[in-house]
Amino acid sequence: NTLDLFNDNGNRTVSMQQDTTGNAKMKFQKNDGTVTTTIDANLGGILFGTDTAAANTLDDYEEGTFTAVVTMGSGTATVNSSVNTLYYTKVGNLCTIGGQFQISSVSSPSGDLKLTLPFTVKSGEYNPVNFAGAEGLNITAGVSLTGFTNSNSTEFYLQQFSATTGTAAYGLYIAELSADGGFIASGCYRVA
Repeated sequence: NTLDLFNDNGNRTVSMQQDTTGNAKMKFQKNDGTVTTTIDANLGGILFGTDTAAANTLDDYEEGTFTAVVTMGSGTATVNSSVNTLYYTKVGNLCTIGGQFQISSVSSPSGDLKLTLPFTVKSGEYNPVNFAGAEGLNITAGVSLTGFTNSNSTEFYLQQFSATTGTAAYGLYIAELSADGGFIASGCYRVA
């Protein structure tokens, strides 16, 4: 069963359809009759072109904010409540994050610095996190900041990379962070 909501002499159409199993679809076609987009109620999302694969269904879109929370091996670091909001956009299984956060105090710090993420990282995935700027850190000149998401977790690790020697990245330890340390970060990762 098909109901044309718009039909330009059989060329461009917008139609609602129900197949023999009762699955409802809305299809958009261009001038030559080629299907460009399908909204499939059974799959719960949008398919592009003639694709019918459930794995390719765009089934989620979300925008929002999350509060930066810093964790470490032991001790605490408090994030400044005036500079602690990061932003995210999630399209399908891809989440892009960005924003600024600043530390206001540290107490008995030890271990690697990590920052929470809004969604769990897909198992087996390790994705880069980039830093556009940082301040108030106790790091050596010639060292740049980087980071990565940790597989099957809700956090990313902050790291250092020696641009002078080219040595591999190593953890940014809490001892290298001062009470006014600040970061501007962005990244993109696949969610579980």
